Amino acid sequence: MQCCFSFFDYQKTASSALTDMPSDLLGPFPKTNDVSASKTVAVLLEFVSDPKSKGTIVVAFGTVINWGRVPTEKFSAVLDALNSFSDYRIVWGYNGRDVEMKPHIYASKWIPQVDVLHDSRTVLFFSHGGLKSLKEATCSSVPSVFMPMFAEQVRNGWMAKSRISNPFWLLPLDLRHALNFSFATNAGRITAIFNDKVVHPLVNGVHHVNRLLKYGGRMPEYFYPRAITRDYLSHLNVDIIVIPVLTVITISF
Repeated sequence: MQCCFSFFDYQKTASSALTDMPSDLLGPFPKTNDVSASKTVAVLLEFVSDPKSKGTIVVAFGTVINWGRVPTEKFSAVLDALNSFSDYRIVWGYNGRDVEMKPHIYASKWIPQVDVLHDSRTVLFFSHGGLKSLKEATCSSVPSVFMPMFAEQVRNGWMAKSRISNPFWLLPLDLRHALNFSFATNAGRITAIFNDKVVHPLVNGVHHVNRLLKYGGRMPEYFYPRAITRDYLSHLNVDIIVIPVLTVITISF
């Protein structure tokens, strides 16, 4: 029995057809949430069901962004904007310091983001625009406002602006402009385009799993590139670069 995890063995044996993207660049992360959500969901459902509410606004910036470290002026701008939406119910994935919020804001370190986005009362998604957030917004047909922070989020934001026609403002006070029926129409249109595939993703996934099981959990060797068995130095051609450099240095001395 193997006693330890090996990234080399994982990359060598994993099927790329069953993976979405190399998200675990910093190490293995948990794929599920161990926090019990039954009580939270019950309270949350009661919160968003308020008959006085015009709809739900979801605010989520992932697990990396720490609201407690956001510059004061930036945080105040976001908080003031959210506090001004008293006629809506705001569900905020918040992990910062204790601050005074108005009663129409539900702040929690963990929120059932996918469930809330698919709720019929949700009218807007305010996010950092990460790849997963972009997909969730697309699949749930919810108009979105993206405020990119780092990595691919800027590209995702501009792509959403130019192709999805969702709003893209960096000023939180402009959130109210996104509560426009045309944006909801565009979001629904993009969802229809996204779902219009030759083969349904679930059917495609079942096909790949069944094919893998057919061969006993591992495809024949010709399905795998030869370079996958090489070490990183040779795979990245570092050895080809280092040898000429060492040769030049040796000749020089």
